Amino acid sequence: MLPAEILRKVRRIEIRTNRLVNESLGGEYHSVFKGRGMEFSEVREYQFGDDIRTIDWNVTSRMGHPYVKKHVEERELTVILLVDFSASGDFGTRRQFKREIEAEICALLAFSAIKNNDRVGLIAFTDRIETYLRPKKGRDHALRVIREVLYFRPRGRRTDVAQALRYMYRTITKRSVVFLVSDFLGDGFAQPLRVAARKHDLIAITVTDPREEDLPPIGLIDLEDTETGERVVVDASDRRTREGFRSWAAARRATREGLFLHRPSVRRAAGALLPQEGAQDEPVRRPAGAFAAAVLLGLLALGAAAAPSAAPVTGAAAGAAPGEVRLEVAAEPSAIHLGDPVRVTVRLVYPQGTRITAFAPEGDLGDLALLDRRVEPPHALDLGRVEEVRTLRITAYQLGAHEVPALHASYADASGKEVTVASAPVRFEVTSILTSGDTTPADIKPPAAMPEGRLWPWLLLALALAGACLWAWWRRRRRRPAAEQAAPAVPARPPHEIAYAELQRLLSSGLLEEGRVKEFYIELAEIVKRYLTARFGVETFERTSSEILEALRAARVPVRVTGATGEFLGACDLVKFAKHLPRPDETRAAVEQAYRLVDETKPAPAPREEPGGGALAVAGGGRAQVGGSA
Repeated sequence: MLPAEILRKVRRIEIRTNRLVNESLGGEYHSVFKGRGMEFSEVREYQFGDDIRTIDWNVTSRMGHPYVKKHVEERELTVILLVDFSASGDFGTRRQFKREIEAEICALLAFSAIKNNDRVGLIAFTDRIETYLRPKKGRDHALRVIREVLYFRPRGRRTDVAQALRYMYRTITKRSVVFLVSDFLGDGFAQPLRVAARKHDLIAITVTDPREEDLPPIGLIDLEDTETGERVVVDASDRRTREGFRSWAAARRATREGLFLHRPSVRRAAGALLPQEGAQDEPVRRPAGAFAAAVLLGLLALGAAAAPSAAPVTGAAAGAAPGEVRLEVAAEPSAIHLGDPVRVTVRLVYPQGTRITAFAPEGDLGDLALLDRRVEPPHALDLGRVEEVRTLRITAYQLGAHEVPALHASYADASGKEVTVASAPVRFEVTSILTSGDTTPADIKPPAAMPEGRLWPWLLLALALAGACLWAWWRRRRRRPAAEQAAPAVPARPPHEIAYAELQRLLSSGLLEEGRVKEFYIELAEIVKRYLTARFGVETFERTSSEILEALRAARVPVRVTGATGEFLGACDLVKFAKHLPRPDETRAAVEQAYRLVDETKPAPAPREEPGGGALAVAGGGRAQVGGSA
């Protein structure tokens, strides 16, 4: 259960941000991604920033410059709030701490996403990952995000933006809109920022306080850095101290804004989110955290008298031998047609033991399109040098002269200072596939002429073969003997003969000699059932003995036959289902009863005339006797 004070504060932030969402921000933010729609919309001319995979090469080849396909966007975004929870957020001089401002920003973005039916997730970080809320929809989830930003107590105190960006890149696999909310008082996050911006739409929101860029003239100030615990006493009444700190803060801000403005796919949020200058006369609240960290860094810079040298150095560093670290770029060919690739080879040569801090030439290509890259492992050269080679395949989709811009690499010199070297730009030309002076769009090639073979000779050959086969079949049928053609049909075997033959086969099978009495009785009952089916048309398959007797009565079979059948089937059922072991004389009686059923129910033989004038009656097999009358 949340305390009433927390609920009131969350409700107040919800009311305030809902008004901003409904009046100005609802549905106004857009992702740079065009969605994964499959429904075709239109074809328009290529613009810088379009995905090269959407180029329509048929239209491009006809018009002489690139065109892209547009599809109807399936808009469902994932919004990730990457929020800095370091101890520097517990500072503020404008009625609010920076942590509370972060909460209002996150609430504004969360409710705007929920209003657009998008999912919202939260990653809170310090010098470690503090908490992670999976992206979900709904107002309740947005309120939980606000509550975590306001009242979550982190374990760490320092700031590590690079680690948070790497965690977000590994965890969020689907392309998303990422809002990075921080005061950016750390260093070393330029490379992870570039990597994350290639996959996601990354928007950096800087939360600062006016006192982090200007010291108030109030005399001696005892400050403590909440992230490191370091304490310092500052004489704010000294004009040179204030001006030096102001210059250092301006240079730091310019470096940060330049990082956000000049990196591709990284957007910087504009507009002040702090209260206006009308409240600057209020007393300073908790002069620690970010303010103390900024003052400490500024005073260190002033004490060393190195404000100009804080900026990166391009080329060879002071005190280093010229050519100690060298960056070379070569591009071939120097002239290509529209859409063809250019192979750019980037070689970085440096002494063994040099620590390379940044070397990502693919991030400095500007408006050139990167098609592919290959990274070779570092290998040793002579004189204790090491070489790293990157091979890039690039192209440009505008006619005219282009150049590979100056590529950069950074390393740490002997004093630990970061030094940057740059290469010279390399030019190449993009020409049209049309001939010189030809402005007519290239037409589609005419259809290829396929050779047509004559088909009628093959049809005649097939008909001749078919006729020969029919003639041979007719001749063979004429030669067949008449007796063979008129062979009489074999009469069907009567059921009682089949029953006699099966009973004889069963007696000679040897089942009784092997002691397989149950199998013998099962087969004996099946022979009689098949005979009854063939003789009287009574269905006996998968029927019980009582059902078979009912069917025999319905077929008007004589009563004595029905009674004998019931006794026979009952004797067989005792052996089959009651595990009765019959004596030999009982087995002989069952076989005799089976024969008797066939004998008594088989049809009488038809009498036939003999030459002497008598009639001879013959029984059809089994044990029947043959008799005659004189």
